[in-house]
Amino acid sequence: MESKCGFYINDLVSYLGEFVKSVKNPQNLFIDQLTHDSRQVEKAGAFVALKGNSVDGNKFIESVLQKGASLILTSSVKVIDEFAPKYPETVFVQFLENFDYAVLAKAAECFYHFPAKHLTLAGVTGTNGKTTTCYLINHILRNAGKKTALFGTISYDIDGDVYDATHTTPDPMQLQKYLSLALEKGVEIVVMEVSSHAADQQRTGSAKFDAVGFTNLTGDHLDYHESMQKYFNAKRSIFVNSLKSDGLAVINLDDEWGRKLAEFNHCGYSFELVSNYQITAVGTEFEFDGLKVDVPLFGKFNVYNTLCAIGVCRKLGVYDQTIIKALKAFKGVPGRLQAVHLRNGALAFVDYAHTDDALVNVGKALLELPHNRLITVFGCGGDRDRTKRPRMAKAAELVSDIVIVTSDNSRTEEIDQIVSDIEKGFENSSIYQVETDRANAIAKAISIAEEGDIILVAGKGHEDYQIENGVTHHFSDLEELQRFAK
Repeated sequence: MESKCGFYINDLVSYLGEFVKSVKNPQNLFIDQLTHDSRQVEKAGAFVALKGNSVDGNKFIESVLQKGASLILTSSVKVIDEFAPKYPETVFVQFLENFDYAVLAKAAECFYHFPAKHLTLAGVTGTNGKTTTCYLINHILRNAGKKTALFGTISYDIDGDVYDATHTTPDPMQLQKYLSLALEKGVEIVVMEVSSHAADQQRTGSAKFDAVGFTNLTGDHLDYHESMQKYFNAKRSIFVNSLKSDGLAVINLDDEWGRKLAEFNHCGYSFELVSNYQITAVGTEFEFDGLKVDVPLFGKFNVYNTLCAIGVCRKLGVYDQTIIKALKAFKGVPGRLQAVHLRNGALAFVDYAHTDDALVNVGKALLELPHNRLITVFGCGGDRDRTKRPRMAKAAELVSDIVIVTSDNSRTEEIDQIVSDIEKGFENSSIYQVETDRANAIAKAISIAEEGDIILVAGKGHEDYQIENGVTHHFSDLEELQRFAK
């Protein structure tokens, strides 16, 4: 595949257009290798120097040049002034500051010859529900006989070939590589989770979506976006910049931020449009727009996810009867309300809920099941948005009888600080206890639980690792629960 890729420098500079401030040592060379990882640079290749939050690619320019790079793209005047005279055979392109990812996305598109132009794209964005909604859409499309690819938090699945996911939305180089691979495999439709980070960084480049679903917007990632308005603006940019002129926005009108999006050509959905809603032993049943829906997912929030999937799939030409049949046969999503029946008669669930809104929604869904008590185990990530920690405590307290506060990817932050931030959100100090070792916290929840109780282990879902003191090690909530399974 790599041999088919590449571009001439003049073509790239022309495509980058107003992003380009200057070109030093101009030559129209053909570039057949492109990367933003200095370790991967090959002789005659191209390197895009990204200024990341933790790493500045400009620090590695000299090593990249020593490897024989033919093209350097950077926003740093200092780098160009220092190295362009020393390496006259290398082309230096200076681009506007703060557009690192946008430039990388455009370069990646050029390199892979714009595969998105030949594919139908369906996106889903929102704080919670992206993964489940994308899985539902992908499942429906495959049941309709479509060849699909699915890019999201859990994995990148290209017509059944599965690759590990590094980001919710792949970085620009990954995305174009996988879109190109999908095209080669005959994929017709790509279903993609579109994160706010990806939108803000313009990671998807010039790709245009045929349909985009909006699930909800609640407090998260404010360490990055700084305010809810900026967070919303990032989401909104997907609909403004990346939706085809005849594309469809499928929007949750029960969400206050969703209503602000409803100025577009949209397919709005609301729980008020649902009738005969009921939780069953195996899932949820309801009626919507003349359809009798039976989906093996629990809770009102999954009704929203299902409605979004229905709207997107209708836009993509799937008949209602196919949608309904596919929904009934849905197998669920790894780490999303994944059940484990325990030997002591309690029922445990693993879920990815890592925001206060998600924790409340999942908790309320479980409370609709027959139960005695709800015992919740959760933590909050380190080096991330501290403002949501007390909100997570309030959410857990709202739906739970007993709460166990524990670790959840503390990364390089002291776990005691994270726990202290969480504790500030509790009003009733007797409802919670602290066990910072996550395995011990799960074991403690099981030891407390009795027959008929429900245990919710929240925050990590499908993840099979913990990051503590900057070190990543294997850990799975599901595996821990399965040690106590029937």
